[in-house]
Parts: sequence; C-alpha cells; structure tokens
Amino acid sequence: KLKGDVEAFRSIGMMPGLNGVWARVRAPLAKQWERANRHPALGHQSGRSLLELVFLQAMLAEAGSHDAEPEASACFMWDLSIYYEHVPRDALWDHGRAQGFSAALLAVTLNQNSCQRVVAFNGVAKNAHFPSRGIAAGCGFATYLVQVLALPALHRFQAQYPSVWRTVFKDDLLVHARHRLASQVVSRLVEAGAALHDIITHEWECHVAAQKSVI
Repeated sequence: KLKGDVEAFRSIGMMPGLNGVWARVRAPLAKQWERANRHPALGHQSGRSLLELVFLQAMLAEAGSHDAEPEASACFMWDLSIYYEHVPRDALWDHGRAQGFSAALLAVTLNQNSCQRVVAFNGVAKNAHFPSRGIAAGCGFATYLVQVLALPALHRFQAQYPSVWRTVFKDDLLVHARHRLASQVVSRLVEAGAALHDIITHEWECHVAAQKSVI
C-alpha cells in the first residue's frame, strides 16, 4: 500500500494450523492476565471498542468548554510505524515475567516468532532469515503481548504526567490536555510528547509514522 510517496508492504504471518488450535486452547491464560491488568489507557483490551474511545475523547474535549471558566483543549495522535515487527522480544520476556504473564505461554510464543520464515509474494516464495525481533501479525497472542510491553511505560508516564490523558489502541497513541491557558495546553503536550517519544524510541524500539501524525 502507499505510504506518502513510497509504496510499502506489511507482512501478515500465516501460522501453522496446529498453532491456531494451541492458541485457542491457551487463550484463557492470556485473558486471565488481562483481567488482572486492566488499564484505562489501553483501549484495545477486551470489552472496549473504538466507539467508546471516540466518545470519551469527545466528552473530555467538550467538558472543558462548558466549565465556569472555559478551558482550551488540544491533542495529538501518533501511529507507530510497523509496530509489531519492531517489538523487542528480550524486553517483552522481562516485562512478561515481572508482570506475572504465563511463562510457558510466553516462551512458546516467542520461540514460534523466532523461527525461520518464508516470504511469499505473487506466488513466489523465498526462505527468509531468522527474525531477531518482532511479533508476526498473525500471532493469536499479539494484542496481549503488546499490552505486556506497554504497561510498565504507561504506568510511569501516568505518574509523571497526571494532567494529560493518554490512550493506546494497539499501534495508535492519543495524548490530550486541557487548561484555561492555551499556552499551558501546548506546554503540557510538548513535554508529554517528548517523554512519550523517548519511550517509543528506546523502550519499544520503533518510531512514529510522521505522515500519519495528527494534531
């Protein structure tokens, strides 16, 4: 597909049929962990939807304008470029163990994502190298694993910037701020954005897709 003026392709992992059966059998373990680690910033957790996130964002923006002293409101949205393919597996293992995610499930899943892959395009297949990082887009536990990776940073970010709202939906991030002074809104977003960019670059080891950034 086209990304700006560049044509790019996103890989979709086609896992073996046996893997799909195993993933369905073990899914309750991942769901159990998710229930114990609910976080308001994670918009893709079970039971939530994009419609809910859009509604909440609209309410946040409108609430300030109806106060006795109206508040200015602004937000920015970032898309993480090829996020799943950049997931650092060593960090994911450490975070998973620290957060009580099933060690057996995590070990098997990461092992599967470390296997040699075959790249196919237009009916032509070629052996690929062993991937050193990333999660295949077809992995049944991908949405849980990105939660495991994101949660520690989100907890720190929330403690450091309590005056901004943040929402993560898989590889999309939205940060919102309100204040009576527009200059304070800009200041809060700039400071929070710099901290978030540092997390994206050094902890999640990926980057923001500039052509999809919105203010």
